[in-house]
Amino acid sequence: MPPRTRTNTDNPFASFLNRHADALSTVKDRSSLSTWHRQFAHAWASNARALADEANKTLHLAKEQRLVADVGYLAVESALQPASSERQTYILVSTNPGWNEQTSARERKQKGYSARTTASAPVDLDQYERFRSHFFPEWHERVIAPTSVGNGAWWTRANRFLHEVAGVEHPGVAGQWHASLDAIGWELWPFHSASDGLTAASSSSWPLQRFAGESLRAALRMPSKGVVVASRAGFDILRGQLHSECHLEFERHVGDVFCMGVTHRPTRRRVVSVRRQIFSRWGVLSKIDQRQVVALCREFIEGS
Repeated sequence: MPPRTRTNTDNPFASFLNRHADALSTVKDRSSLSTWHRQFAHAWASNARALADEANKTLHLAKEQRLVADVGYLAVESALQPASSERQTYILVSTNPGWNEQTSARERKQKGYSARTTASAPVDLDQYERFRSHFFPEWHERVIAPTSVGNGAWWTRANRFLHEVAGVEHPGVAGQWHASLDAIGWELWPFHSASDGLTAASSSSWPLQRFAGESLRAALRMPSKGVVVASRAGFDILRGQLHSECHLEFERHVGDVFCMGVTHRPTRRRVVSVRRQIFSRWGVLSKIDQRQVVALCREFIEGS
């Protein structure tokens, strides 16, 4: 039986979650991921304020944890170069995209909003998709660099981490990626808030839990070298909803963080999961612990 939920499946936000969770079953490559995003963005943007208000009310999200009406992304990609067939793809799964008032206006423009002040403004879906699929490095160049580099600290840390996991040298320029490294930043939920409140809310919301499970399954179906899950919610989804689909390879503490390695049986994808948001300001690993986590990821993923 699903857990008790504050979110009645008859309310608009729960219905929205269930509808787009169902659609995630079709996502298996970049083309189907693009199609899913177009459908999601059109549906969200046309009723964004009402959906965000309903989510905040039913999930009891307040202050910095409130979802904002800006359309989000489930997965952001690095721009593929002509030599993309030689690149290795790594997927990094986190919780939900952050939101910052300072960078919001620039990001809205890049996403294809026609008017930044309208809560439920239409979105140019071609522009929305172009920015999503070229998020690295355009987000840093067009959104972060002109405002405050500090607002991009999360992805700066994640960028360097993925280079270390892939065993390639970082270019040394913020927001840039090695030519051989292809990255997809995957979220459990495609909604914006200044501070994560969905992790706690999901403990009593079956629609949120179900969506997160389908999101993670879609990430595992995507072609990749390996998947790293860096969030408590993602870790718990793997151990809970996806338990019967995964073969447990190891569980261990690395410093003060708990790690798990599984093989997803349907896709044979190898996954390393860390039960903490290790790129958030409060969750950053010590240099020693990060080296050990990187070594653990490399050893397990390379063993596939």
